[in-house]
Amino acid sequence: MQNYESTLITRFVGIDPSAQSTGIAVLGLDGEVIDTACVIPRKLREQTRLVFLRDGLHQVLAQHAAARGSAVACIEGPALDAINRADTLGQVRGVFLVALHDYGAPATIIQPTMLKKFATRSGAAKKEGMIKAALERWPYLDSTKINDDIADALWLAHIAYSLLTDKVHTRKQAEVILTLRKDPAEIRIPGKRLLDL
Repeated sequence: MQNYESTLITRFVGIDPSAQSTGIAVLGLDGEVIDTACVIPRKLREQTRLVFLRDGLHQVLAQHAAARGSAVACIEGPALDAINRADTLGQVRGVFLVALHDYGAPATIIQPTMLKKFATRSGAAKKEGMIKAALERWPYLDSTKINDDIADALWLAHIAYSLLTDKVHTRKQAEVILTLRKDPAEIRIPGKRLLDL
């Protein structure tokens, strides 16, 4: 078992998993954006696609997490209407969870309605609303490079940040964080400490 006692959290990662276009975002200790990436496997299928997606996440983690175990992550859970794609999305999500585990980055799975509520105050927000909210929260981002995958990943990273720092901007964000904390099985970060700001 990994020793987490001496590891300081310095990065917060958000992952919007998809077999077609996975959004990844990394926030720093101040909650500001360090990097975003979209991993697009193009025409790859089956195991080749899964390896490509895993390697894309590993590349981002290697570039931005200072040390093994220095990041925590939130990954979007399954949508209720994704029944026809459940097998593929389950494989993709599983690959990311294993990759995070390999890197020593605990992950919390966030349901889509919680993600939307955190970002826009409405659990029924559309893609455009998620993008708009991301650009309002991080106005320095290039709007031409923010698609719905990146926007979701940014908000997932922000949830990871808020879970450890208690820093939120709205009452709805505070409600989401409190709801996530009510289920201790969702939060598994043994011995992790946040660098004193």
